[in-house]
Amino acid sequence: MTFAEKYLDLMFCVLIADGIIDEKEKALFYSMLDNSGINEALRHKYEAMFSGPVITDYEQYLLKASQNITSEQLTSMVRDGYLMAAIDENIDETEVAAINRFLELSGIPKERFDRIKKWSLEGIEHLKRGIELFVKEQT
Repeated sequence: MTFAEKYLDLMFCVLIADGIIDEKEKALFYSMLDNSGINEALRHKYEAMFSGPVITDYEQYLLKASQNITSEQLTSMVRDGYLMAAIDENIDETEVAAINRFLELSGIPKERFDRIKKWSLEGIEHLKRGIELFVKEQT
């Protein structure tokens, strides 16, 4: 399993955790999908996950995503997982629970979960400010 697939599996788990797929969440996921460099077969896998039966038990996806990843990969996956959770301006507890389960499966002690969440949310605010700086003027 490639890093891109692990990354996208986590994003998808966070996306569906609260049972509501918002258009902003879907747009962010497709943007991540477009930027992932995955092949067409994997792309179809994720598109089918949207159109198929609703996945309610995503433990297997979290488990696979948590295997054999570096600290650097874990950092970006969790930060972006919180970005996915926050994109609809409502971080649901089920989304946090999915991220925390991923952290747990990755070997991160539970005592760090709150600090990791705080760090992730600070990073998201920083990113939003950066995006505002680079908005192109309409002519």
